[in-house]
Amino acid sequence: MGARKNILTLLFLVAFSAAAFATWTNQETTTDDLRAIDGAVTTGAVTLCAVGQDSAILLSSDYGANWSAAAAISGNPYLRDISIVANKIFVAGTAAGSGKCYVSSNWASSWTDISDASLTEIRAVDFGSSSNGVVIGGTAAVNTAALYTNNGGTSWSTSITTNSAFSAVHFVDANTVWMVGDGGLIYRSTNGGQTFTRTAEGATADNLRDVHFVDANHGFIVGDNKTFMYTTNGGASWTVSTSILDSGTNYCVFFIDS
Repeated sequence: MGARKNILTLLFLVAFSAAAFATWTNQETTTDDLRAIDGAVTTGAVTLCAVGQDSAILLSSDYGANWSAAAAISGNPYLRDISIVANKIFVAGTAAGSGKCYVSSNWASSWTDISDASLTEIRAVDFGSSSNGVVIGGTAAVNTAALYTNNGGTSWSTSITTNSAFSAVHFVDANTVWMVGDGGLIYRSTNGGQTFTRTAEGATADNLRDVHFVDANHGFIVGDNKTFMYTTNGGASWTVSTSILDSGTNYCVFFIDS
């Protein structure tokens, strides 16, 4: 579940006052593309982890002021997403035409491959507990497959296969999961990703890029054509706006509170 990827995003900036974040410092830590970031609070300290191209894995324990490279993963996978939960780091991406997912239980000192062989790529991963997780990827047969695990990635099972493209997955708690994708697709699971039900059908036809909930009731979705959606009742209904955001396509969303 984690602090949900890509913290430094447009909506992260909007959610705070301009005075609090009046200036930004570019951290030239790597030349690799970085795709996602997550964080966790442990014994009073905040640990951030960013991942990206060529198995780039960077750690910071001082709110991003300084970064250090963590242990690289064999095969140099292109890491596209990360989820930190219960002192475990889950990362996912693609290597040599295969979808790859890895877990570290020692803050990126070493990694264990927990990939499912059926996937040719992984675009998104999230865990709601150390046991319950979902990955979104593609297979040789379909554009998108959503796989779930209830044992920390020891084994995976398929919950959805479709030729529609899903972009993001987010756990609200250990059992409630949201996925969004192209053509306004919004899906919800209440059993840890074992089954999903489409919701808010017809709310928008735009491609949706990311979803984030700050609690069981308050959730946010962003996508193409300035699409911004929010709910205050756990997804029972959604309000859609195309006038709040300036950018045409928004890929990530993160809120600290409601």
